[in-house]
Amino acid sequence: LGLGLLVGIDPNTNFLFSDKKLNELENTIRNFQPTHVLWCESWLYLYHDALRGGYGFWFRNILDLHNIESQLRGQVSMTEKGVRRIVEKLRGRIMREEEGVLGDISDEVWVCSEIEKSACKSLGFLAPITVVPNKVDFSFYQNVRREGIRSFGMVGIWSYPPNARAAESLVSTVWPMVGKSVPILVG
Repeated sequence: LGLGLLVGIDPNTNFLFSDKKLNELENTIRNFQPTHVLWCESWLYLYHDALRGGYGFWFRNILDLHNIESQLRGQVSMTEKGVRRIVEKLRGRIMREEEGVLGDISDEVWVCSEIEKSACKSLGFLAPITVVPNKVDFSFYQNVRREGIRSFGMVGIWSYPPNARAAESLVSTVWPMVGKSVPILVG
């Protein structure tokens, strides 16, 4: 694990890349001919050939950094100890490079706050950065009535510590408050 990270191979994401998937992605882009392509994960820099285009038509590349992963890994590494801390620091460094590649080849970058916008500027992104708030307008749902059984669902990558903590909180704190008779799905 540590050696792979030292040479820029992240075992949690690099296995997702394949030449076959790159070819499928490029064929999809050629056939669909989108006007905009939204990229939402920093590890997708592995598909930067598809991002760059060259398909005979232009499309706008938008990088959605709803999380600035390199910063989050830095925060996680401060809470970890020993080898885990070193691994998280290395992952943060790799992710910073990935985000930099995507920031350089994107036409626009979306972030969730002015703080993240400043962070992207400090990373030297070349693309314009737009703040797109990541929030739920709970007032919209105040008057929504559902008949029948209520249920809760949460989808996420559980190897990512903030998602794991959120799921634990949902199960240990929220679920008892609404009643354990309410079904809950964490997947």
